[in-house]
Amino acid sequence: MNLAALLKKFLIKTKKIFSPNNRAGNLLNRSLRFMKFVVIPKFKSLLPFKYNDEQKLLFSLSKRKIPSIRQIKQIKYFLDYKEKRIIFISLVFLLLSVVLLGGRFLWNNLVEVPKYGGEYTEGLVGQIQYINPILCQANDADRDISRLIFSGLFKINTNGELENDLVKKYEISEDQKTYIFILKDNIFWHDGVKLISDDIGFTLVAIQNPEFKSPLFKTLQGVIFEKISDDSFKLSLAEPFSPFISTLTFGILPMHLWQNVSPENSTLTELNKKPIGTGPFMYKSFKKDSSGYIRQYTLVNFKDYYGKRAYLKSIVLKLFGSSDFALEALKNNQVQGISFLSQDNYKEIENSENFEVYNFNMPQYSALFFNPKKQELLKDRDIRRALSMAINKKELAAELGSGLKEAYGPLDFIIDPQQDKYDLEASAELLKEAGWEMKDKFLEKDEQKLELTITSVDNNEYIKILQYIKKQWSKLGIITNLEIIPRNKITSQTIEPREYEILLIAQILSYDPDPYPFWHSSQTKIGLNLSIFANQNIDDILEEARKITSFEERLKKYENFQEILKKEYIAIFLFRPTYHYPMDSDIKGVDTKVIYLPSDRFSNIENWYLKTKKTFKK
Repeated sequence: MNLAALLKKFLIKTKKIFSPNNRAGNLLNRSLRFMKFVVIPKFKSLLPFKYNDEQKLLFSLSKRKIPSIRQIKQIKYFLDYKEKRIIFISLVFLLLSVVLLGGRFLWNNLVEVPKYGGEYTEGLVGQIQYINPILCQANDADRDISRLIFSGLFKINTNGELENDLVKKYEISEDQKTYIFILKDNIFWHDGVKLISDDIGFTLVAIQNPEFKSPLFKTLQGVIFEKISDDSFKLSLAEPFSPFISTLTFGILPMHLWQNVSPENSTLTELNKKPIGTGPFMYKSFKKDSSGYIRQYTLVNFKDYYGKRAYLKSIVLKLFGSSDFALEALKNNQVQGISFLSQDNYKEIENSENFEVYNFNMPQYSALFFNPKKQELLKDRDIRRALSMAINKKELAAELGSGLKEAYGPLDFIIDPQQDKYDLEASAELLKEAGWEMKDKFLEKDEQKLELTITSVDNNEYIKILQYIKKQWSKLGIITNLEIIPRNKITSQTIEPREYEILLIAQILSYDPDPYPFWHSSQTKIGLNLSIFANQNIDDILEEARKITSFEERLKKYENFQEILKKEYIAIFLFRPTYHYPMDSDIKGVDTKVIYLPSDRFSNIENWYLKTKKTFKK
């Protein structure tokens, strides 16, 4: 078998490349045929039959059958021009074939994979107050940064499911009152100290201390911590509480740093601005403007993170006073992403090739919450009902744009909702029956005009909603005043002191759809019961539901709860939005589908990347 046949047989066995449609294989085939039918026969005609006596003697004296490199170099003196040309062309064809084969092999076997490095810059709206996992619940900017720095016992994954974080495994007693947890191995704080179960106990006790003023106080009140070892501990409940595991996603504080901070000074310590956590990123620096506000906050990759190490080397968070300013920064390449995109702004960049807009589903609703304690008129159920019937939710959603779904109750995403009735004439008739008469285009009763004030956060989308509602209610003769509060003041000046007659705001449920924090009467003063609504039947239902482990049975309770709530018209549920998250298209690896809080967009931050490298397929 000659050289060409051997080479061809070898290549066929190693890789099937000789398809007629394969350019590299076609070229190699032609090269091999040229060698087989032209080059090799030429040499056969020259060498075996034209030896003279001197050549025969030379061959007989030579012990080497294979020419040396020195001998090969002399071949140019024995070949004529035509023979040299044949060899040159053959070698060129062979070289091209090898190059094409190599290129094809690399193309089929090399893949692009993420590479460590790169800096991601994101724009946040608002101001930093407390980067502290037990104090940050009311501030989106604080909560976003805390999510990157701190770790909880559990976390929400990209599918909106609860999964272990600091916890390796856990057990629940038969009576559903005792939980035993075992921590993962080798978890370290950003300062190098090892995390132990004492840190969990300290954080829990801090939350339960009223002087810390943690928003988590009510949720975790009465939970008893007991240390078993440095790596294990027990939590005990007075009564079964089915959503308990889902409440343990808050970040853990380092006891060795916080134990020297008195509770009354917990909001003053520098640890709220320069925190130490166990999360995938750690604090590096921040920059303030001339007014003393933090305008830039920098985090760096924590190389000793117990989980999968993130690809990004650093994250820079720039803070803006409004979503419009943040959007302009995105358009001008000052940031690579912004924390939130309104429906209005979504239309501006949805078709841009420079950005990728991720749309996350959220168990969230925006609603008008009535405060009868601030406005006596709202104690009248007929007025509340008339106000609700005067809003056409489908028309409102159409005006605001795509991505909105009408809301008819707080649990629409798990309960088939009963749609509200829109009937402007029936609404006017209801007010007339309640004693309100039209005088000079305004409703009056006992020489008092029907005048209401709606308060909301400074947000273009909400302002559009307010203007629509004002227009609708004016058709009934209602005077509607609008009060817009800056985002960084809405919590402290309006929500916490309950300084509003009607409040337009969003509420977001957690992983477990427990409406207790929003509608139980115990939450009216310092909790999230924004309608200051107390109803014994609802209290009983929500308390009983927390003791039921079967979700199907709990769902029946929640259906009863929502039915009672809707009949009271204590709030007008408007819509359920989609969370739009725009990023530079260079950022890869974002794979989140469901979020419960805006900070959940970082649920797979360890997989985000900017840089890539080539490597062979495994």
